[in-house]
Amino acid sequence: MSVILSGIQPSSPRLHLGNYIGAILKWKDVVKTLNKNDKCYFMLADLHAMTSNKNQKDLIENTKKLIATYIACGLQPSDNVIFFKQSMISAHCELCWILSTITPLGQLERMTQFKDKKGKLSMDQINSGLLYYPILMIADIILYKANFVPVGADQKQHIELTRDIVDKFISIYGNGENDDIFIKPEPMIDETSKRIMSFGDGTKKMSKSVGEEKDKIFLDDTDELIAKKIKTAKTDSIVGIYYDKENRPEVSNLINIYSAITKKSVEEISEEYKTKNTKSFKDDLTEILINEISPIREKQKELLKNESYLMKMIEEGNKKAEEVANDTLIKVKKAVGLL
Repeated sequence: MSVILSGIQPSSPRLHLGNYIGAILKWKDVVKTLNKNDKCYFMLADLHAMTSNKNQKDLIENTKKLIATYIACGLQPSDNVIFFKQSMISAHCELCWILSTITPLGQLERMTQFKDKKGKLSMDQINSGLLYYPILMIADIILYKANFVPVGADQKQHIELTRDIVDKFISIYGNGENDDIFIKPEPMIDETSKRIMSFGDGTKKMSKSVGEEKDKIFLDDTDELIAKKIKTAKTDSIVGIYYDKENRPEVSNLINIYSAITKKSVEEISEEYKTKNTKSFKDDLTEILINEISPIREKQKELLKNESYLMKMIEEGNKKAEEVANDTLIKVKKAVGLL
Protein backbone atom coordinates (compact mmCIF):
# COMPACT_ATOMS: atom_id res chain seq x y z
CA MET A 1 0.00 0.00 0.00
CA SER A 2 1.26 3.46 -0.91
CA VAL A 3 0.53 6.50 1.25
CA ILE A 4 1.20 9.98 -0.11
CA LEU A 5 0.91 13.16 1.95
CA SER A 6 1.04 16.72 0.69
CA GLY A 7 0.59 19.89 2.74
CA ILE A 8 -1.24 22.95 1.42
CA GLN A 9 -0.75 26.19 3.32
CA PRO A 10 -3.81 28.47 3.42
CA SER A 11 -1.59 31.54 3.49
CA SER A 12 -3.40 32.95 0.46
CA PRO A 13 -6.95 32.43 -0.86
CA ARG A 14 -5.83 32.31 -4.49
CA LEU A 15 -3.78 29.82 -6.46
CA HIS A 16 -1.96 30.91 -9.60
CA LEU A 17 -1.00 29.18 -12.83
CA GLY A 18 2.38 28.16 -11.41
CA ASN A 19 0.64 26.30 -8.54
CA TYR A 20 -1.72 24.63 -10.99
CA ILE A 21 0.94 23.43 -13.41
CA GLY A 22 3.69 22.75 -10.88
CA ALA A 23 1.55 20.91 -8.31
CA ILE A 24 -2.13 20.29 -9.02
CA LEU A 25 -1.70 18.74 -12.48
CA LYS A 26 0.96 16.41 -11.07
CA TRP A 27 -1.26 15.45 -8.13
CA LYS A 28 -4.11 14.66 -10.53
CA ASP A 29 -1.78 12.32 -12.40
CA VAL A 30 -0.75 10.66 -9.10
CA VAL A 31 -4.38 10.17 -8.03
CA LYS A 32 -5.12 8.39 -11.32
CA THR A 33 -2.47 5.78 -10.47
CA LEU A 34 -3.79 4.97 -6.97
CA ASN A 35 -4.79 1.40 -6.29
CA LYS A 36 -7.76 0.41 -4.12
CA ASN A 37 -5.89 0.53 -0.79
CA ASP A 38 -3.61 3.49 -1.57
CA LYS A 39 -4.19 6.79 0.19
CA CYS A 40 -3.43 10.35 -0.82
CA TYR A 41 -3.75 12.86 2.03
CA PHE A 42 -4.07 16.57 1.27
CA MET A 43 -3.48 18.43 4.51
CA LEU A 44 -4.70 22.00 4.88
CA ALA A 45 -1.66 23.13 6.87
CA ASP A 46 -3.21 25.99 8.86
CA LEU A 47 -0.82 25.48 11.80
CA HIS A 48 2.16 25.99 9.50
CA ALA A 49 0.49 29.08 8.03
CA MET A 50 0.44 30.68 11.49
CA THR A 51 4.18 31.33 11.28
CA SER A 52 3.39 34.15 8.86
CA ASN A 53 -0.39 34.70 8.90
CA LYS A 54 -1.81 36.24 12.08
CA ASN A 55 -5.24 37.20 10.73
CA GLN A 56 -7.89 34.84 12.11
CA LYS A 57 -10.56 35.66 9.51
CA ASP A 58 -8.09 35.30 6.64
CA LEU A 59 -7.00 31.86 7.84
CA ILE A 60 -10.59 30.61 8.03
CA GLU A 61 -11.64 32.07 4.68
CA ASN A 62 -8.45 30.99 2.91
CA THR A 63 -8.98 27.41 4.06
CA LYS A 64 -12.50 27.32 2.58
CA LYS A 65 -11.37 28.89 -0.69
CA LEU A 66 -8.45 26.50 -1.04
CA ILE A 67 -10.54 23.37 -0.59
CA ALA A 68 -13.03 24.77 -3.13
CA THR A 69 -10.23 25.45 -5.61
CA TYR A 70 -8.68 21.98 -5.30
CA ILE A 71 -12.03 20.27 -5.76
CA ALA A 72 -12.79 22.57 -8.72
CA CYS A 73 -9.48 21.51 -10.26
CA GLY A 74 -10.59 17.88 -10.17
CA LEU A 75 -9.13 16.58 -6.90
CA GLN A 76 -12.38 15.15 -5.59
CA PRO A 77 -12.42 13.71 -2.02
CA SER A 78 -12.98 9.93 -1.99
CA ASP A 79 -11.92 6.78 -0.13
CA ASN A 80 -8.46 7.26 -1.65
CA VAL A 81 -8.24 11.07 -1.60
CA ILE A 82 -8.59 12.65 1.82
CA PHE A 83 -8.61 16.37 2.61
CA PHE A 84 -8.23 17.31 6.26
CA LYS A 85 -7.50 20.33 8.43
CA GLN A 86 -4.22 20.02 10.31
CA SER A 87 -5.32 22.03 13.37
CA MET A 88 -8.26 19.69 13.98
CA ILE A 89 -5.97 16.68 14.53
CA SER A 90 -4.33 17.24 17.93
CA ALA A 91 -1.91 14.35 17.35
CA HIS A 92 0.18 16.64 15.11
CA CYS A 93 1.06 18.97 17.99
CA GLU A 94 1.51 16.15 20.50
CA LEU A 95 3.90 14.24 18.26
CA CYS A 96 5.71 17.47 17.39
CA TRP A 97 6.54 17.98 21.08
CA ILE A 98 7.67 14.39 21.57
CA LEU A 99 9.94 14.61 18.52
CA SER A 100 11.32 17.98 19.64
CA THR A 101 12.86 16.25 22.66
CA ILE A 102 15.10 14.15 20.41
CA THR A 103 15.77 16.68 17.63
CA PRO A 104 19.12 18.50 18.00
CA LEU A 105 18.84 22.29 17.94
CA GLY A 106 21.82 22.49 15.60
CA GLN A 107 20.00 20.52 12.91
CA LEU A 108 17.07 22.93 13.00
CA GLU A 109 19.34 25.98 12.81
CA ARG A 110 21.06 24.50 9.74
CA MET A 111 17.82 24.09 7.80
CA THR A 112 18.08 26.13 4.60
CA GLN A 113 14.67 27.77 4.88
CA PHE A 114 15.30 28.88 8.48
CA LYS A 115 18.72 30.27 7.55
CA ASP A 116 17.10 32.13 4.66
CA LYS A 117 14.47 33.69 6.97
CA LYS A 118 17.09 34.51 9.56
CA GLY A 119 19.10 36.36 6.94
CA LYS A 120 16.13 38.49 5.89
CA LEU A 121 14.38 39.18 9.22
CA SER A 122 15.39 40.82 12.49
CA MET A 123 15.55 38.71 15.66
CA ASP A 124 12.25 40.26 16.84
CA GLN A 125 10.56 39.09 13.62
CA ILE A 126 11.75 35.49 13.87
CA ASN A 127 9.22 33.47 15.88
CA SER A 128 10.16 30.09 17.31
CA GLY A 129 7.56 28.50 15.02
CA LEU A 130 9.91 29.14 12.09
CA LEU A 131 12.58 27.13 13.89
CA TYR A 132 10.20 24.31 14.89
CA TYR A 133 8.47 24.23 11.52
CA PRO A 134 10.46 21.16 10.34
CA ILE A 135 9.55 19.16 13.46
CA LEU A 136 5.84 19.75 12.90
CA MET A 137 6.38 18.80 9.26
CA ILE A 138 8.01 15.53 10.39
CA ALA A 139 5.01 14.81 12.63
CA ASP A 140 2.65 15.54 9.72
CA ILE A 141 4.40 12.96 7.56
CA ILE A 142 5.06 10.08 9.91
CA LEU A 143 1.68 10.13 11.65
CA TYR A 144 0.19 8.71 8.45
CA LYS A 145 3.12 6.43 7.61
CA ALA A 146 3.56 8.27 4.33
CA ASN A 147 5.81 6.45 1.88
CA PHE A 148 6.08 9.41 -0.44
CA VAL A 149 5.94 13.18 -0.01
CA PRO A 150 5.70 15.43 -3.10
CA VAL A 151 8.18 18.27 -2.52
CA GLY A 152 10.21 20.74 -4.50
CA ALA A 153 13.97 20.28 -4.66
CA ASP A 154 14.30 23.07 -2.06
CA GLN A 155 12.38 20.97 0.51
CA LYS A 156 14.26 17.72 0.05
CA GLN A 157 16.27 18.64 3.17
CA HIS A 158 13.07 18.34 5.25
CA ILE A 159 12.57 14.75 4.10
CA GLU A 160 16.21 13.94 4.91
CA LEU A 161 15.69 15.33 8.42
CA THR A 162 12.51 13.26 8.75
CA ARG A 163 14.43 10.10 7.92
CA ASP A 164 17.17 11.05 10.42
CA ILE A 165 14.67 11.60 13.23
CA VAL A 166 12.86 8.32 12.49
CA ASP A 167 16.23 6.54 12.78
CA LYS A 168 16.98 8.37 16.03
CA PHE A 169 13.57 7.53 17.50
CA ILE A 170 14.07 3.85 16.70
CA SER A 171 17.60 3.88 18.15
CA ILE A 172 16.29 5.32 21.43
CA TYR A 173 12.87 3.67 21.80
CA GLY A 174 12.90 0.79 19.31
CA ASN A 175 14.26 -2.18 21.26
CA GLY A 176 13.07 -4.44 18.48
CA GLU A 177 9.43 -3.86 19.45
CA ASN A 178 8.69 -0.39 18.10
CA ASP A 179 10.75 -0.40 14.91
CA ASP A 180 7.67 -0.38 12.68
CA ILE A 181 5.76 2.54 14.24
CA PHE A 182 7.05 4.87 11.54
CA ILE A 183 7.95 4.52 7.89
CA LYS A 184 10.89 6.43 6.45
CA PRO A 185 9.45 8.54 3.61
CA GLU A 186 10.92 9.16 0.20
CA PRO A 187 10.74 12.56 -1.49
CA MET A 188 8.57 12.56 -4.60
CA ILE A 189 10.42 15.06 -6.78
CA ASP A 190 9.16 15.41 -10.33
CA GLU A 191 12.20 16.45 -12.36
CA THR A 192 10.02 16.91 -15.46
CA SER A 193 7.63 19.35 -13.79
CA LYS A 194 7.36 22.69 -15.57
CA ARG A 195 8.65 25.58 -13.46
CA ILE A 196 6.41 28.49 -14.38
CA MET A 197 8.02 31.91 -14.37
CA SER A 198 6.79 35.49 -14.09
CA PHE A 199 5.28 37.14 -17.18
CA GLY A 200 7.39 40.19 -16.39
CA ASP A 201 10.72 38.40 -15.97
CA GLY A 202 11.30 34.93 -17.37
CA THR A 203 14.16 34.31 -14.93
CA LYS A 204 12.00 34.70 -11.79
CA LYS A 205 9.48 32.16 -10.52
CA MET A 206 5.78 33.07 -10.69
CA SER A 207 4.78 33.99 -7.14
CA LYS A 208 1.63 35.32 -5.50
CA SER A 209 3.71 37.58 -3.22
CA VAL A 210 6.36 38.81 -5.65
CA GLY A 211 5.93 40.96 -8.75
CA GLU A 212 2.92 42.81 -10.11
CA GLU A 213 -0.61 41.47 -10.58
CA LYS A 214 -0.13 41.40 -14.36
CA ASP A 215 2.87 39.08 -14.01
CA LYS A 216 0.77 36.07 -13.00
CA ILE A 217 -2.54 34.41 -13.86
CA PHE A 218 -4.79 33.33 -10.99
CA LEU A 219 -7.29 30.50 -11.23
CA ASP A 220 -10.15 32.91 -10.50
CA ASP A 221 -9.16 35.45 -13.18
CA THR A 222 -11.85 36.33 -15.72
CA ASP A 223 -11.44 35.36 -19.37
CA GLU A 224 -10.84 39.01 -20.22
CA LEU A 225 -8.13 39.34 -17.60
CA ILE A 226 -6.40 36.15 -18.76
CA ALA A 227 -6.36 37.49 -22.33
CA LYS A 228 -4.99 40.84 -21.19
CA LYS A 229 -2.19 39.27 -19.14
CA ILE A 230 -1.07 37.02 -21.99
CA LYS A 231 -1.22 39.92 -24.44
CA THR A 232 1.04 42.08 -22.24
CA ALA A 233 3.37 39.23 -21.19
CA LYS A 234 6.97 40.10 -22.00
CA THR A 235 8.52 38.45 -25.06
CA ASP A 236 11.33 39.59 -27.40
CA SER A 237 11.93 40.88 -30.93
CA ILE A 238 13.38 37.65 -32.37
CA VAL A 239 11.42 36.34 -35.36
CA GLY A 240 9.63 33.01 -34.86
CA ILE A 241 8.57 31.14 -31.73
CA TYR A 242 10.92 28.44 -30.47
CA TYR A 243 12.30 27.17 -27.15
CA ASP A 244 15.60 28.62 -25.93
CA LYS A 245 15.53 28.97 -22.14
CA GLU A 246 18.93 30.70 -21.89
CA ASN A 247 18.48 33.31 -24.61
CA ARG A 248 14.68 33.57 -24.74
CA PRO A 249 13.47 32.99 -21.14
CA GLU A 250 10.09 34.74 -21.53
CA VAL A 251 9.13 33.02 -24.78
CA SER A 252 10.35 29.68 -23.41
CA ASN A 253 8.20 30.20 -20.32
CA LEU A 254 5.09 30.69 -22.46
CA ILE A 255 5.99 27.55 -24.43
CA ASN A 256 6.30 25.64 -21.13
CA ILE A 257 2.81 26.77 -20.15
CA TYR A 258 1.43 25.72 -23.55
CA SER A 259 3.19 22.36 -23.21
CA ALA A 260 1.94 21.67 -19.68
CA ILE A 261 -1.70 22.30 -20.56
CA THR A 262 -1.81 20.59 -23.97
CA LYS A 263 0.68 17.79 -23.14
CA LYS A 264 2.55 18.61 -26.35
CA SER A 265 6.35 18.62 -26.11
CA VAL A 266 8.28 21.90 -26.34
CA GLU A 267 9.86 20.49 -29.50
CA GLU A 268 6.46 19.98 -31.15
CA ILE A 269 5.36 23.48 -30.21
CA SER A 270 8.60 25.03 -31.43
CA GLU A 271 8.24 23.24 -34.75
CA GLU A 272 4.60 24.32 -35.10
CA TYR A 273 5.27 28.00 -34.41
CA LYS A 274 8.82 28.51 -35.68
CA THR A 275 7.60 30.59 -38.64
CA LYS A 276 4.65 32.24 -36.90
CA ASN A 277 4.57 35.61 -35.15
CA THR A 278 4.19 36.32 -31.44
CA LYS A 279 0.57 37.50 -31.76
CA SER A 280 -0.52 34.25 -33.38
CA PHE A 281 1.16 32.20 -30.66
CA LYS A 282 -0.26 34.35 -27.85
CA ASP A 283 -3.77 34.18 -29.32
CA ASP A 284 -3.63 30.38 -29.37
CA LEU A 285 -2.18 30.23 -25.85
CA THR A 286 -4.91 32.57 -24.59
CA GLU A 287 -7.62 30.29 -25.98
CA ILE A 288 -5.96 27.23 -24.42
CA LEU A 289 -5.72 28.88 -20.99
CA ILE A 290 -9.27 30.22 -21.03
CA ASN A 291 -10.60 26.76 -21.94
CA GLU A 292 -8.60 25.29 -19.03
CA ILE A 293 -9.20 27.90 -16.33
CA SER A 294 -12.77 29.05 -17.04
CA PRO A 295 -14.43 25.78 -15.87
CA ILE A 296 -12.26 25.80 -12.72
CA ARG A 297 -13.26 29.39 -11.91
CA GLU A 298 -16.98 28.70 -12.40
CA LYS A 299 -16.87 25.46 -10.39
CA GLN A 300 -15.05 27.26 -7.58
CA LYS A 301 -17.77 29.94 -7.47
CA GLU A 302 -20.43 27.24 -7.31
CA LEU A 303 -18.68 25.42 -4.47
CA LEU A 304 -18.16 28.57 -2.41
CA LYS A 305 -21.93 29.14 -2.48
CA ASN A 306 -22.37 25.71 -0.86
CA GLU A 307 -20.36 26.16 2.33
CA SER A 308 -22.14 23.28 4.08
CA TYR A 309 -20.83 20.87 1.41
CA LEU A 310 -17.26 22.13 1.83
CA MET A 311 -17.46 21.82 5.62
CA LYS A 312 -18.87 18.30 5.28
CA MET A 313 -15.94 17.28 3.06
CA ILE A 314 -13.47 18.64 5.63
CA GLU A 315 -15.25 17.03 8.58
CA GLU A 316 -15.33 13.64 6.86
CA GLY A 317 -11.65 13.98 6.00
CA ASN A 318 -10.81 15.01 9.56
CA LYS A 319 -12.45 11.86 10.94
CA LYS A 320 -10.52 9.59 8.57
CA ALA A 321 -7.21 11.35 9.25
CA GLU A 322 -7.76 11.47 13.02
CA GLU A 323 -8.34 7.72 13.21
CA VAL A 324 -5.01 6.98 11.54
CA ALA A 325 -3.09 9.71 13.39
CA ASN A 326 -4.39 8.70 16.82
CA ASP A 327 -3.50 5.07 16.20
CA THR A 328 0.11 6.09 15.48
CA LEU A 329 0.24 8.49 18.44
CA ILE A 330 -0.93 5.82 20.92
CA LYS A 331 1.89 3.54 19.74
CA VAL A 332 4.38 6.39 20.14
CA LYS A 333 3.16 7.20 23.66
CA LYS A 334 3.50 3.56 24.68
CA ALA A 335 7.00 3.42 23.21
CA VAL A 336 8.25 6.52 25.08
CA GLY A 337 6.56 5.64 28.38
CA LEU A 338 3.61 8.04 28.38
CA LEU A 339 1.07 5.20 28.35
